[in-house]
Amino acid sequence: MLPVLGATLQGMAALCWVYWAAAAWSVRRWSNQTAEEPFTPAVSVLKPLCGAEEGLAGNLEALYAQNYPDFEVVFGAECVDDPALAVARAVAERHPERRSSFVHSTAPPGANRKAANLCQMASLTGRQIVVVADSDIRWPADALAQACSPLADPHVGVVTCPYIGRHGNGLAACMEALAIGASFIPSAMLAAALGRMDFAFGSTVAVRRELLAAMGGFEGLLGNIADDYMLGHRAASAGWRVVFSRGRVETILSDEPLRASLQRRLRWAATVSSVQPAGAAGALLTHGLPLALLGAVAAPSVAGLAFVGATLAVRALSADFLLRLLGDETSRRRLWLLPIEDMVAFVLWAWVPVVKRVTWRGRRYRLGSGGRITEDD
Repeated sequence: MLPVLGATLQGMAALCWVYWAAAAWSVRRWSNQTAEEPFTPAVSVLKPLCGAEEGLAGNLEALYAQNYPDFEVVFGAECVDDPALAVARAVAERHPERRSSFVHSTAPPGANRKAANLCQMASLTGRQIVVVADSDIRWPADALAQACSPLADPHVGVVTCPYIGRHGNGLAACMEALAIGASFIPSAMLAAALGRMDFAFGSTVAVRRELLAAMGGFEGLLGNIADDYMLGHRAASAGWRVVFSRGRVETILSDEPLRASLQRRLRWAATVSSVQPAGAAGALLTHGLPLALLGAVAAPSVAGLAFVGATLAVRALSADFLLRLLGDETSRRRLWLLPIEDMVAFVLWAWVPVVKRVTWRGRRYRLGSGGRITEDD
């Protein structure tokens, strides 16, 4: 029985080789896109805030440094005394050439506080295109132009930006950056290349105002933890195209304790599982190294150990290729952490089915199907 189990696990690990090759093809396909003609409609940039997190001032300065002719910025926080608002006001004062607005909401009408903030923020805007970017995102100077250019196609309703992790030397941040650049973004690009682009990322989402209104606005996201995903999903369900931006952005990863990082990553994994249960289950076939190791344990042999070594080599080479295409040179220098990261990711994947509650921004929520959440009393 154990030899059969070992052979089965090794066969599944071998399928991961095919997956890694397909993921590399999809990322190269994205990186080889030709530059699009400039399309610069008037834009309202919504920046939801929550706490003066690491790198916030730099992220906001990068927002105002965009090479884009016509955009306004709206900042929103749940509380009027949120320190992030003070940071945002200080940065905005250095850029009087841009219209900047500030809003807060002390009584959010739904469990998703970010969506509640976005409802208030959207009420202050009237531009043709609405762009939402999380507070931990840092844009290169052409990010806004790259996000809006695909909207020149009248069939494109939502554009979202791939991203990489920018971090210091903390173990948790290094591992998370590897997870983003060597696993998460490539898997998303492979899904898009195969015609399943029905999602968006909180890194940056550009959406047509008329489409947002037709989907019920941000009010329709108040009870859902996956607000960014749902913007893309509902747009695709309504017949609009959802596409990746040609450019990529950075998420600033703080040097937080490993436990806090793992709790947040478990919440993300549980969220993905709740909105895409079949895809989350199928993600087993992306964990090649753990499967190969389990196969070698189930049926020890020299050939099994050699297969583990070969799987590790293929994984490392493919990850290096993926990170190079995405422009993540820092993570390429930390590839020695990849085997540890892959084992951690496998444990998180296996843990997800028993997760019924998640912690988000210091609050506990019960997580239901489709990303629906209710706040614990």
